[in-house]
Amino acid sequence: MVLKWSGGGVKTMRFRVALFLSAGLLFCMASLAYGSGYVYAGLLTDAKMVADNTGKADWVVIDCRDGKAYAAGHIPGAITLGDACGKILRDATHREKKTGELEKLLGDAGVSMDKHVVVYADAGLITSTSVAFWIFEHLGHDKVHFLNGGIEA
Repeated sequence: MVLKWSGGGVKTMRFRVALFLSAGLLFCMASLAYGSGYVYAGLLTDAKMVADNTGKADWVVIDCRDGKAYAAGHIPGAITLGDACGKILRDATHREKKTGELEKLLGDAGVSMDKHVVVYADAGLITSTSVAFWIFEHLGHDKVHFLNGGIEA
C-alpha cells in the first residue's frame, strides 16, 4: 500500500503523526544545539595553536598516520603510537581495545589526562584521527583537540 498525503486510513494517520513528531524532535534538538553552543568549543584547533604549544610539557601532538608516513615527515614534536590510530587503538574486530591496554599504550607514549592532546593525520586518514579523538573522549579525556585541516594545514 502506498501512503498518500490525502485521504484517510489508520496507516496514513500514523505516518503523518510519526513524521510530525520526528520533524519536531529534530527541530528541538537543532535549536538546543544552536542556542546553547557546543559545550566543548576547543574541539577544533588550528596550526597556529599547535605551533604555539608544541614542546610544552602539558601538550602532546599525536600523528595518527602509520609509521611509514610519520617517518617521511610530521609536525615537529609530534609523536606516533607506532601505527595508524585507527588500527593501534582498536582490536581485530575494530572495537576499541580494553581500557587497561589503552591506558598502557597511551601512558607509554607520554599521554596523560592532565595534558592537552592534539590528534591529526592527512585528509585520507580522517577516520583514523576520528577514532583517536572519540577513544580519548570515551576514556574521559577533556583536553583533546582535532587539528583542523590535518597535516596539510
